[in-house]
Amino acid sequence: EYMGSLLHFPLEPELVPAVVDAAAGGMAPSLVIPGGGLQGFLLQLHDALRSSDPGSAALQGCGLIRSLAESCVISSGDDILALQISLVFSKENGLLSFIHKSLSVEDFRECREEALKFILAFVEKIGPKVQPYAQDVKRICVTAYTKDRSAKCGIPALELLIKLLQKLQSSYAMVDMKVGEIFNKFYGEIAIKSKVSDTVLERIYE
Repeated sequence: EYMGSLLHFPLEPELVPAVVDAAAGGMAPSLVIPGGGLQGFLLQLHDALRSSDPGSAALQGCGLIRSLAESCVISSGDDILALQISLVFSKENGLLSFIHKSLSVEDFRECREEALKFILAFVEKIGPKVQPYAQDVKRICVTAYTKDRSAKCGIPALELLIKLLQKLQSSYAMVDMKVGEIFNKFYGEIAIKSKVSDTVLERIYE
């Protein structure tokens, strides 16, 4: 089950009431056990970055991201979704933090790609609920694109940024996104397109 073993693993304090409410309501449990569950997967993912064997750790990391994605897909209910959002976008052990930390480790490029693709699907799922985390998502998209020029990461970073802007289009948060600055940055990339792969350029033109 996806949500019961949550209570066997230390949660961030602000999440405890929601977990207790969800468990009391008889919802499917599982976000947080040491060996699995959403928080367990995230913690293992961050641990993988400290491995002395980054190649093997990166392979394990890709598996963890897929497991994490599956755990989000099979769950349902507003309380569980609220927990998922808090965990996925957690500043300390969330996916955005993982992507940022992994940028200095070449072996984790595929993991970054998987993580960016998952976040895109997750943003699609949660829609306007991404608003409180919009600046963090935007920042990691621009950082990942700037620091990892490969199409493998550049394309999903751009696609996530586009999806984010689409979801915020009719909200007041759009003003804070400074779309003009984003446009100028990527328009500048076109001017020096010799530094950018053709597939990434296609996304910028879009």
